[in-house]
Amino acid sequence: MRNSRFTETQIIGMIKEQEAGLTVAEVCRKHGLSPASFYKLKAKFGGMDVSDVRRLKQLEEENAKLKRLVAETIPSRRSSISRPKAVGARRAKSKYQLRSRTSERMAQGRNSKNCWTAIPSGQSSRWKANR
Repeated sequence: MRNSRFTETQIIGMIKEQEAGLTVAEVCRKHGLSPASFYKLKAKFGGMDVSDVRRLKQLEEENAKLKRLVAETIPSRRSSISRPKAVGARRAKSKYQLRSRTSERMAQGRNSKNCWTAIPSGQSSRWKANR
């Protein structure tokens, strides 16, 4: 994750300035950040003291470390388990592949009602391939 331009103390200071009576625009202009960034920081750190923010950072770092440990152990477990492969599994065709298949059948004179095709935009769902 990217490091912040501001320290925890600066963020708490900006929020305290706004709560003391400065407008959001003035605080943002003074510290050089956008109002959207200010409100995002306020949503995350609003109502906290500097010690609370430091504790939050420690918990986030510990959580990230635990997630990495879990991520390292899971792939080794999955590689030891073998799954049977699906028989007869087919890849879904896009509307362009379906349309080209219809064009090939029409060129060969084998266009039937059972041939799948994409419905042109603006047409009803009752549109048929061999009109």
